[in-house]
Amino acid sequence: EHALAAFARNISSDTSHYRKSYESQRARLGGGRSSRFKLPPEAVLAKLIQALEAPRPHARYYVTTPTYIMAWCRRLMPQRLMDYVVNRASDQ
Repeated sequence: EHALAAFARNISSDTSHYRKSYESQRARLGGGRSSRFKLPPEAVLAKLIQALEAPRPHARYYVTTPTYIMAWCRRLMPQRLMDYVVNRASDQ
């Protein structure tokens, strides 16, 4: 709900060239259903506790499925290919 409120406060989709993209984003954020991309705060809490209790905490902790996928892609793909994939995904 916080992301949806920030989206409504900062984005004016009525006059934008990206109106269709903004409308689909608003529908996704307002859906209210849970998914791999939208987890409850407890998911972050578990990683936070893990980081606080670790004798040598990591620099990054991944929580959602997309963050795990992107981490593996960064390890396996050359940077130019990674840039291409990310740019293609953002165009969709």
